[in-house]
Amino acid sequence: MRINILKYIFLVAFIHVINITKAQNNNDFRAWMSFEVNGNISKKLTFSIKAQSRFDQQMTQLRGIYYSVDLSRKIKKKWSIEGGLRFNTSNTWNSLRMRIGFDKKFKLNKTDISLRGLYQVQFNEFGFPENYRNIQVSSARFKIQAERKLVKHLKLKIYSEPLWRKEFGEVYLRRIRNSIGLDYKLNKNLSAEISYLFQPQFSPKKTVSIINLELSYDLPRKKKNDKKKSKEP
Repeated sequence: MRINILKYIFLVAFIHVINITKAQNNNDFRAWMSFEVNGNISKKLTFSIKAQSRFDQQMTQLRGIYYSVDLSRKIKKKWSIEGGLRFNTSNTWNSLRMRIGFDKKFKLNKTDISLRGLYQVQFNEFGFPENYRNIQVSSARFKIQAERKLVKHLKLKIYSEPLWRKEFGEVYLRRIRNSIGLDYKLNKNLSAEISYLFQPQFSPKKTVSIINLELSYDLPRKKKNDKKKSKEP
């Protein structure tokens, strides 16, 4: 019985690989690798700094290096506003992105749920002198994410995020990014995440699969010493 099940699994996997090979022009397998530092400016204001490298063309070509800085400020018990800047370089053009939005977090049974809405504007700057100009692209994206603790130090993360884009006066659904991953806390301040992203794109039509690896470091918080030091006699 087990041998028959294994044969069936290998057959399905083989057919799936053949289908991917046939549709290779409309599919891409990518890899993202990043390192992030998070910290607190005050009780309600947090920041993150991130550097990320992205590879496309079946992970054979460096797509670009992405540098981002984000701020988040808590305005209510479950609500916060956030904004950020991202600059990326590539072998074709550089781009600068600005974004602002909101985030709401709540708990459903033992699952942490977060809802996020963002509006962003991106300027693509062509590097070739004869085509030097800025192209403005604006987008709206909405993300719903669920996190659940599996065992000690290990969390399961799932999210879905559609993105609508406005470009050359036209608004259209650009893509839907879906992700499932595991987040493991290595120690008090350092955590590692591995996730798989499945991203159907509609204009141009394409299916993108992404393996994401991320290290995240939380800066230690300063401990407040409320106790007055006793004076030496």
